[in-house]
Amino acid sequence: MKPSFNVMILAVSLLSAGVYSCSDSEFSGDSGSNFTKKVTPQKPRPGSGTPLGDGDPSTDKPGLNGDDGGKANICDPNSMIEDANATERFTSRQVIVNVINGVCKSTPLSNNYHGAGAAHNDQLTANAICRFKGYKSGTITTSGRYHSCGDNFIGRWEGPDVRAVLDFKQISGSIRAYGACTSNSTIDVLTCTGKLSAACVPKAQDIQCN
Repeated sequence: MKPSFNVMILAVSLLSAGVYSCSDSEFSGDSGSNFTKKVTPQKPRPGSGTPLGDGDPSTDKPGLNGDDGGKANICDPNSMIEDANATERFTSRQVIVNVINGVCKSTPLSNNYHGAGAAHNDQLTANAICRFKGYKSGTITTSGRYHSCGDNFIGRWEGPDVRAVLDFKQISGSIRAYGACTSNSTIDVLTCTGKLSAACVPKAQDIQCN
């Protein structure tokens, strides 16, 4: 059906007055065709994390416009170490025990004078403690032993070498406390090296302690 004469007069009047411009129109089509609405892709608000795209799943990919596609929460082995030269030194059994208890749901080791606890003197445990504090590996600077071990406890990491672990939720490892007389050798001073990215540092709920 052709537009009525009055409608055509109104359209011409609006164009002449500059009220409505064809270049600004959100519709396309000529006088003999159906008018269709043009849809312009909406850009995301800054910080919204929404990928910028054209709606085509074959070309839209995460990572555009500042969106990391969820990678911020994934430990990437290629960017695991944030600062390879960073170090932190723990200079007593008590400080080291506080690191262990800080990531455990329970408190497996005590810092009381009677029944005091320590970390077991082995490399796997040293690496685990440093990983809990956000470092790649540990070096045992000084080791020791209890002169009277009957009322003391030692915590040992029982699990894989954590230097190769990306997701602690996927491993079966734990800090286990046992009587010090069983293996009376303690970590007294520990140096941690290689600051890790935040996504590679285990959370308290990731570590089992008993």
